[in-house]
Amino acid sequence: MEELLKKLGYTDEQIQKIIGGMKENKIFTTTEEKIEERYNKLKEQKAALDEQINTANATIEDLKKNNTDNNTLQTKVKEYEDKVSDYEKKISDMQFNYAVDGALKGANVKNIKAVKALLNMENVKLDGENIIGLSDQVEALKKSDTYLFETTVSGNEPRDGKNNPTPQEATDLRSALAQKYQ
Repeated sequence: MEELLKKLGYTDEQIQKIIGGMKENKIFTTTEEKIEERYNKLKEQKAALDEQINTANATIEDLKKNNTDNNTLQTKVKEYEDKVSDYEKKISDMQFNYAVDGALKGANVKNIKAVKALLNMENVKLDGENIIGLSDQVEALKKSDTYLFETTVSGNEPRDGKNNPTPQEATDLRSALAQKYQ
């Protein structure tokens, strides 16, 4: 996206404002990698929800059949409540991990697993869509372990040596000065 905007003549500052505005308004461009990641995330969530529904339906059917003893019923209800809380924990853990992975990708991390191993995940919390405590740790890692992050190289593109300069370009000092003062 940045390369396209540079080719269109935008400055680095304008490009950063555009990309920042897109993130604020939740406008994302997709790549094949992100599509695959999103698909896997949704597939895992669907599997977890399907498992919850199947367990709930099986429990209801079991309770209908074995409704004779109140103690047995209470035990079954307690087991079901435990299963529901386990599934909710699994889903919240998945959401947390995907949010952290997304934030690390946004920080241009080269290897997410390596960076996660260096982070103190106990200090990182998910509050709705906001991740609390991650940005400070990532900034500290950017300063101490720069090799873990993608770097953007700015400047002019080097010539490949195969293309001849365009007729307007000067090839030596004399012609450059002549062009400048014409």
